[in-house]
Amino acid sequence: MPDFNTDILTSRHGSRAGLPAWYGSYLGRLLARAEREALDALLPDLFGYHLVQLGGHGENLCENSRISHCMVLDERAHSETGLLADNAALPFASESVDVVVMPHSLEFHPNPHAILREVDRILIPEGHVVILNFNP
Repeated sequence: MPDFNTDILTSRHGSRAGLPAWYGSYLGRLLARAEREALDALLPDLFGYHLVQLGGHGENLCENSRISHCMVLDERAHSETGLLADNAALPFASESVDVVVMPHSLEFHPNPHAILREVDRILIPEGHVVILNFNP
């Protein structure tokens, strides 16, 4: 059996397929709780009209945001979000999103800079980006 604690955390462009299983482990549950607590403390202070979450292993991490229009996009066809999109080609107009939350969106993409360019494109001036990452 693969060691998800090592494989996921040390592989820069590894498969996202193992991430939900890793979050099911003891360490994964601890990290998920810490991430949720950090987001719950941060997001209520961010104002805007549109929030986009890129990925997040099938979980809406933005439930405690005061922003009423929140969308969860995922690149995986079996995502429970129902909204599929390529993170490097986001289906939003330029300067149209107030907050982007990126839970581990950069680690498993072959071109993380393309994602950052897209996020920069869709963010309004003075918009906010929240990045959750294993290896900054």
